[in-house]
Amino acid sequence: KFWHFSKTSMLYSITLIPTFIIIAFLMMIVTLKMAEGVTTEITTQESAWIILPALFLANLYTALWGMGPATAGVTYIMRNFSREEHAWLWSDFKDTVKGNFKQAIVVFLIDLVMAVLFYVAIVVYSSMTGFMAALVGIVYLMIAIYTMMHFYIYPMMVTFDLKLKDLYRNALLFTISKLPSNLFVAAVLVLLHLVLPIYLIFVGGQYTIILLLVFLLLEIVILQGFSAFLVNFNAYPKLKKYMIDPITEQNGAAEKEEQLFNEPIKTDEE
Repeated sequence: KFWHFSKTSMLYSITLIPTFIIIAFLMMIVTLKMAEGVTTEITTQESAWIILPALFLANLYTALWGMGPATAGVTYIMRNFSREEHAWLWSDFKDTVKGNFKQAIVVFLIDLVMAVLFYVAIVVYSSMTGFMAALVGIVYLMIAIYTMMHFYIYPMMVTFDLKLKDLYRNALLFTISKLPSNLFVAAVLVLLHLVLPIYLIFVGGQYTIILLLVFLLLEIVILQGFSAFLVNFNAYPKLKKYMIDPITEQNGAAEKEEQLFNEPIKTDEE
């Protein structure tokens, strides 16, 4: 389904442009504020190297946490692909975005708040000494767990009719109980969307900008779609085993019981 992945990735990238700009702008402001403490004057070239990390951090944010309604739409498509079912690219995407818009927006806003809180916690604890400084490790652990929860939040959102608190509670349970596979998926996403561009910066030399532009093109054409598929390929079998199958079995047992009681009682005369 390479071509399907590619079309889905491009559709996802186009619909992400508004929120992507917001995230990149916020991260650029944070980076500039940090740079002000180091140097009093920022040149044009230095500004370019501040904007680029902001763009790539926003891209990493998209791959790991998602971007609200757009992520819900692409999750539905990739969930169907992961269970080898057909999906109509535009109509299914549009209907899923519309049907999950409110809940997905709330998740996105919660993510923005959590991102700010995590950043503040890292800055505060990193400036301390002794035991308080060690708390930054706990913050990083919380970030890792919160990140892996997103592997289940959006697939559950488009599959079940759950309240927000149930989405987060179930996501936390799946994250902890299926930690090895979740860590593997997280490692692949970090390698693709963080380690790879950093490697290109170090080895690119005078061709660094060209290599980074090629990398961004790959992100648009395939990597975002592949990442969404990987997340759903990992999450859906667990959702099926622990949430869908028990409901199906329960409904099947209820139907059999109903049929049994609806059958007429036969007597010896009959």
